[in-house]
Amino acid sequence: MYDTGARVQELIDLSVRDVRIDGPSVIRLTGKGRKTRTVPILHQTAEILKCYMERHGVNPQRNPDQALFCNHQGNRLTRPGVTYILKSMPMNCRPMETFQMRW
Repeated sequence: MYDTGARVQELIDLSVRDVRIDGPSVIRLTGKGRKTRTVPILHQTAEILKCYMERHGVNPQRNPDQALFCNHQGNRLTRPGVTYILKSMPMNCRPMETFQMRW
């Protein structure tokens, strides 16, 4: 979700209710100071999110407060968890180096 300009913490704080895939695709990010902003996402990003949600059984109608990104235990991802995932990716698949992420 690089196209949103979101910080890592904003992404891991996302709940299912913060994502709208249909219509104009947007996500609602809550940043520093609990300020909320609505950010459009590209069609390609929306399609990837839709596939991700279907694959992981994420249903906005059933549980809108569910974390969008979870770890293998079903808990909300953490910043160290994101770092682990990025470092475990092959170098040619990484979107950018970890130090370039917006922490």
